[in-house]
Amino acid sequence: MQNDLDASHPQLNVHILGVNAAGLESGNAFITSGRDIPWLQDLDANGDGWSDVWRSWNVTYRDVVILDAENARVGTFNLTMHDLRIPENYNTLRQMFVDAASVPEPTSLVLLVLGAASLLTRTRGRRKT
Repeated sequence: MQNDLDASHPQLNVHILGVNAAGLESGNAFITSGRDIPWLQDLDANGDGWSDVWRSWNVTYRDVVILDAENARVGTFNLTMHDLRIPENYNTLRQMFVDAASVPEPTSLVLLVLGAASLLTRTRGRRKT
């Protein structure tokens, strides 16, 4: 999907990356093998036994969380429930990315993807009036 978005909407500058839940570090090599998606490891920095990002976003395994330009959640799409090999599902998620990234305001856009999360950023300078 990253290549598709880069080719069809390069002006949106969408970047997808994954975040693995704390405590599941042993699977990172398997998850990233043969893939080029940037991969982050969530932590349990406060020691409460929960993955910090996963908990704060209230995500489940294989959720794609999409934030708008103001970093407010605009959607969640679960990859277990919606197989991306089905064109309708693929196109729905792709359009969610495009819609969120197409917000006319020049700010950061964050997507949390795969197993929890993904980040997408886009910035443009704002002209002073």
